[in-house]
Order: sequence, then structure tokens, then C-alpha cells
Amino acid sequence: MLRIALALTFVLVSGPFLLTSCGGEQPGPAPAAAPAKDSGGLAPVSLGKGGTAPVAPVAPVAPAKAPAEPPKEADLLGKAERTLSSPDEEERAGVIEVLLSAKDRKAAGRIAEKMLGDENDDIRALAAETIGKLEYTEGTTALRTLLARESSALVRKAALQSLYTLLGKTAVPDLLRAVDKDEDSAVRAMAARMIGDLAAPEAGDPLVAKMADEYDPDVRVALAEALRKIKPAKASGVLIEALEDQHVGVRTEAARALGEMKERKAVGPLVRVLSPDEDSQTLVAMLEALAKITGNEVEYKENDEASQKQAIEEWNVWWEEHQGEY
Repeated sequence: MLRIALALTFVLVSGPFLLTSCGGEQPGPAPAAAPAKDSGGLAPVSLGKGGTAPVAPVAPVAPAKAPAEPPKEADLLGKAERTLSSPDEEERAGVIEVLLSAKDRKAAGRIAEKMLGDENDDIRALAAETIGKLEYTEGTTALRTLLARESSALVRKAALQSLYTLLGKTAVPDLLRAVDKDEDSAVRAMAARMIGDLAAPEAGDPLVAKMADEYDPDVRVALAEALRKIKPAKASGVLIEALEDQHVGVRTEAARALGEMKERKAVGPLVRVLSPDEDSQTLVAMLEALAKITGNEVEYKENDEASQKQAIEEWNVWWEEHQGEY
């Protein structure tokens, strides 16, 4: 027989309670927790039923460092000037960026002026251009000296551009000298256009003389453009001759110039050079010039050969009737 009275005893490891399945003692109050041992200054943290464990205190946060002050401009310019002696061309060229961002334009201009003596053509050109961008008028003497001895057309163009920017009409003698003497056609053409933009009347006669003996077509185009803007009285002769120039651009600019000058002497020559075989843009310039000078309007359509041919015929008829007036 099975025994009726079976005593089961459970021992709980986590607490000092003794439970009896059949009418045993009721659980009593839990004993007080033992005092925590010294943890060496570490704060205890509760682990629930398992007790406590020491935790290291949080270290104090160091204050953030103040941002470093940007270098002073004088220091940057000083470093830039020292860089001019570097054997590395890219480093020397990089000085230009520092100069253009400087607030002290005169200090930057003086450094750019020193760079005009660099052995590298591109760096000399950048330096010459920078003098103009910095509006460093004290550098004009150095630019003129550079022009007198410079072998690179690139550098001469940059120097002329800065003189034009800094001096305006006061630079006309420098520009005329370039038109007349510079061996590079691109430099001569650029100088002629600058003179035209300045519309300097004192340059009219020298440009007329140059138009008569200039061999390069691109320069002759630039000269015709300048004469159109200046409108010197003596220009009509060379411009009328230019209506028969071999270069289409020269013929076009000559016609435009004569039209804007309203040169009556050009009416006959303009009618005579009208041709359906002419370049369309040039033919339009000639037809417009005749209309401006005479006030006679002949209708035509651009890029319409039949319309333009009809206009040419009408102008020839008109000339037969009115040539005595011109």
C-alpha cells in the first residue's frame, strides 16, 4: 500500500523559506540584507534578486576646444610671396588664387607685379591679368615695361588687357603701338577692337593708315569694326576699297561701317558690288548700308536668293535714276 502521508520538502536557493506540502510552516519574513562590502568608491547597482554589483563612475566630459582662428591675411600673403621662389610651377601659379581673394589689393598687387618676372609664360600672363583684376594702378609702369621686352604673345595680350582695364582711354597710345608694331596678328586685332570699344577719336587717323597696309584679314576685320565705331572723316576711302576685299569678313564690316557713317560717296561703289553670288550675310550688310545712306527702302527676304536678286535689280534701276545726286 502506498503510504498516505508523503512529505515533500522544497528548498528554494534564492531565499530562506521552507515550504511543506502538508500543513508545514508558513513562510516568515525575509532576513535583512547584508551590508554591502566596500567597492572601492564604485557606486552599487541593483541586480534584482541576485544582489548588487559595483559600477565605475562616469568620467567628467572635457570642455570642447574653441575652433582655431583662421590665419591672418598678412600671413597668407607672406606665405604666398615666399612661394614665388618654389621650383614647382603649379605652386607658384597657385599664388594667384590667394591674391585674388585678398582684401588688401595693394599688397596683393605688389606680389602680382613680382610675378611678372617668372620664367613661365603662363604664370607671367596670369600675373599681368591679375594686376588688372585687382585694379592695381600702380602696376601700369611694370606692365608697359613688360610689353617692351616680352616675347610671348599670350603675355602681351594679358598686359594690354590690364592696361585697357586700368587706364581706359589713357591706354590708347599703348594699344596703337600694339596695332602698328606687334608681330602677332591676334595681338594686333585685339588692340584694334579695344580702341574701337573706347571710341577714341585720336586713334582714327592711325587706324585708317594701318587699314591701308595691313595684310592679315582678321586684323583688317578688327580695324573696320573700330573705324565703324570711331567714324573718322578720312576712313571712307579705305572702307570703300575694302568692299572688294578678298576676305568676306572685311567686305561685311566695311559695308556696315559705311552704312553707319552714312557715307554718300559709298553709294555707287556699294551698288556696283551687289551680286547674287555674294555671301548672303555680306549682301544683306550691303543692302542695309544702301538703305541707311539713301533712305530708299527696297524689300527683300534674308536667305531668299530670288528675293535678293530682285532687290539687286531694283537698286541698279534706282542708281541709274539717282546717280547724279551722289
